[in-house]
Parts: sequence; structure tokens; C-alpha cells
Amino acid sequence: MVRTYLLRPALLFLLTLGFSLLPTVSAQDTSVEDSTVVYPASYFEEYAPVTAQDMLDRIPGLSSGRPGGRGGGGGGRGGHGRRGLGDGGGGNQILINGKRTAGKNNQASSRLDRITAGLVNYIEVIRGTSGDLDIRGSSQVINVVLFDEFASSSISYEVGLDRYWDKDTQPGGSISYGGQSGGLNYLFSAQAVPRHSFRLAKENSILGDLTPNDLVREERTREQTTYEYSTNIEYLINDRSSARFNALYGTDDNQSDVDRWTTDLRVTPNSVLQEREDQDSDRDNWEIGGDYEYNFANGNRFKVLFITNERNNGFLRERYEVIPGEGENKNLFLDTFSRNQERIVRGSYTMDVFDGQNVEIGVERAQTILDSTLRLATDSASGIPDSNFGGLVPIEVSNATSTVEEIRIEPFVVHNWQLNNRMSIESTIKYESSEIEQKGDVNNKRDFNFVKPKLDYRFDITPVLQFRVTVEKTVSQLSFSDFVAATDFNDNDENVRAGNVQLRQEEAWQYDFNLEYRLPNDIGGRHQYFLP
Repeated sequence: MVRTYLLRPALLFLLTLGFSLLPTVSAQDTSVEDSTVVYPASYFEEYAPVTAQDMLDRIPGLSSGRPGGRGGGGGGRGGHGRRGLGDGGGGNQILINGKRTAGKNNQASSRLDRITAGLVNYIEVIRGTSGDLDIRGSSQVINVVLFDEFASSSISYEVGLDRYWDKDTQPGGSISYGGQSGGLNYLFSAQAVPRHSFRLAKENSILGDLTPNDLVREERTREQTTYEYSTNIEYLINDRSSARFNALYGTDDNQSDVDRWTTDLRVTPNSVLQEREDQDSDRDNWEIGGDYEYNFANGNRFKVLFITNERNNGFLRERYEVIPGEGENKNLFLDTFSRNQERIVRGSYTMDVFDGQNVEIGVERAQTILDSTLRLATDSASGIPDSNFGGLVPIEVSNATSTVEEIRIEPFVVHNWQLNNRMSIESTIKYESSEIEQKGDVNNKRDFNFVKPKLDYRFDITPVLQFRVTVEKTVSQLSFSDFVAATDFNDNDENVRAGNVQLRQEEAWQYDFNLEYRLPNDIGGRHQYFLP
């Protein structure tokens, strides 16, 4: 699989010439050397921001990757989309005081709603590459710089009341407390995010000969509140060394009631099947992370970090057929549970080799474990009803109990070369070696090895116009949930789907050509051009 974006030389020349003649003055302090835009705290005063996130929302053309919901919320589950830590991976990445947060659930982006605006000194939008950055390979790096010292601690809070379409109201809010004492910076926060929802769905289906089949009407009501508690602590040991510690715990109980009416249009008069479902979901997750950094007298840097987290998901679905005048008859029992665990250690050493050039050498080791179980019972199966299966007859499901574990080791070398004050090139070589073993109903063990090179070239034509070329060998990550038996919540015709124990990664070469123009005087956003 190859993705290729080829720029016609003549068209690229005309675009570059045209844009280079446009005004290059920015409303903010723009450094010609590295095309970094700096937004001081005074820029945001007219907007009266409360948090650092409010400040980022006021920067034109900037998408900070807000996790979603009040205060980010979500129980911190979004960090599990990718195993391991990896690099920037493209898009906008966020640093706090030039440092990445040693966390996946508790990321720097989720901290922005918990940092009061009064603590922010300035915000940098960095479009260049540098060996001094904690994140590599990003389109832009957003660096939120706090004041070195502030007089006292601060408290910020938010209280809200959400009103929904079905006229239900749910309270929510968040509170955070942060401050500094000597070389210690700390931030503690808690939040409650309501996620009530009412959804009405209608589905009309027809057969292959275009005759009517059935009509489905479904009303789904969800009662859910997500609670999350987190802390971020940074300690400046001395002028050369510092350490950071992060912790998070999140939980939510999701109760859903479903009423469904299925009208059979193939018979006259039409028959109606009425069903009701109780769906109970319990989820919790926690994460602990930290890092230590030491800067040598010659400018070299050593850094080591660790992350360990766990996420537990339990889901129980019980379906009843409603018989008018007779009551209800349970016809489905479906119980699933999964536990995801991840342990990551990453160390690197960065050193200057020549004038304008530096090299980072490091290795990352990650262990990922998925424990999964599934229990299914119906009233139509032949056998003896079991009280442990909701009083229905158990059905044997292939690959229902399974443990999948991966041990991955990834050494890497990154070379950053500042060719001149307008051009830079960053080359990366990674070697991924992993072992995936599955135990339980199915036993399987496989080894994988990949070499992943990457080249990132950037040319600042003007301080607001940048041309970028990226060539990269990508290797997709496997989703462990696809290895085991699972349920599809949106498919009423299929209770479970079997896992595929023979999945393997997909390899691809990706070529990206990007021309980005940032409008002067902050009159609008930034424009990116991908020319075929």
C-alpha cells in the first residue's frame, strides 16, 4: 500500500512565488529563524480567559485536540487508542514548559482545562524541528510556558447544569488547585462530567425485490456520570536535573434502558414485536507515570520515563420480549469483561555532534496485556438453564476466554540537522521487535520485526509560509480486541462476533507534501495545501 502526493514543479513554483509576495507581518512575535509564533499572556486579556484551554481556543487556526466534554472528561480512556508511547505522530502536540507529560490518559492536552490562565506566561506555536523538543514528528508543537514563580497557589472551579433534548437535567463541574513551593510545582484536580443522552432511532428496511421488510423504532436512554481525579507534580532538583510525577483515576457507571418496536411489513395485518433491554456498563481506569531528566554541562541530555495503567470494562446486556397482557420473557443474556494493562519504559540520550546537528539515541520497551471473557445465553438453545447466566441456557462461544500479551522493544535513532536558519531535516530510524502470545481457548504465539525509517524536511519560505515533505514507512498497530470474541452493541441481529487470531500488521510507505500558509495579523486561521 502506497500513498503518494506529487507536486507539479511549475505549480509549486508559482504558488511559492505568489505566497512569498504576500505580507509577512504577524500580529504576534514571530521569529524569522525558526518560524515560531509567540503569544504573550497580554494577547488574551481582552478575552478574559479562565484556563489555559480558553487561551488556546483564541489562537487563530489552532486545534489543540481538546479531549471532549467538560474538562476533557471521558474517564481518560482515549489514551488507549495506540499501544506504547511513540513519537508525536503528526498533528498538534502539546508541551508544558517544554516537557511532555509522562502519560497516555493523563496527557498534557487534558491538563489545559486544569491550569488557570493567570499561571500562563506565554504560548509558543512551533512549526520547526529541534533536538531540544520532547516530541518529534509533529506538524506543530504547542508549548504552554508557565511563570517561573508565582506568589501563591490558585483554585479554579466550574459548575454547570446540562439540559437535554428529553428535558432531563444533570449537574456537573470541576475543581483544580495548583501552586508552587520552591522548586515544587503541583496541580490537583477533580471533575464530574454528566453524559446523559436520549436517542430516538427509526429504521425502514426493504428486501432485494424492493418490497417492504420491517420498520424498527428504538428509544435509548443513558444515565451516566464520569468522575475523574488527577495530579501532576514537577520538582526542580537543581539547575541540571528535574523530575515529574503524574497520576489519574477515573470511573463511571453507565445505565441504559432500551425500548424497541419491530413491525413486520411482510404479513397482513402487520405484527409488532416489542422488546426491552437493560444495559449495565461499569468502567474504571487508573494511570501512574513519571520521568527524570538530567542535563550535562556540555549540553547533552539524558531522560527516562515510565507509564503504567489499567482499564477495566464490564458490560451486561439483558433483553426481554414484552408480551401484551402476559408480562416479559427474557430471551438474551450477554456478559462481557475486559482488562487492559500497559507498562512502558523509555530512555534516551541526546547529544550535539556537529554545529547545528544533534542525535538522540534511545529505546522503548512496552508490555501490553488484554484479559477478555464473554458469556452468552438465550431462551432458544437446548439445555439446562443456569442461574449464573441469567436463568437462560448457556451457549458455547469460540475464543470467549482469552489473554493476549505483547512484549515490544523498539530502539531508535533520531538525527536533527538545522541546515540554515530556514531549512531543517530530521531523519529517524526505528527497529520494532515484538512478540504476541495468546492463551486461553486459543493458543498462538508469533514474532514480528520491522524497520521503520522516516524523513522530515521543512523549508520556511517566509515566517508565515512553510513547505514540508515527509517520507515514512508506517506499520499499523493491531487492536487486541480483534483477537478475541466480542459483541457489537449496534448490531441487533448478531449477538457476538468471533475474533481473528491470525491478524498481522499492515505495512505502507507514506509520502506527504505540505504547503502551509499562516494568515498575517491573525486575521484568520492557517491553510494547508495537499496538491495531487
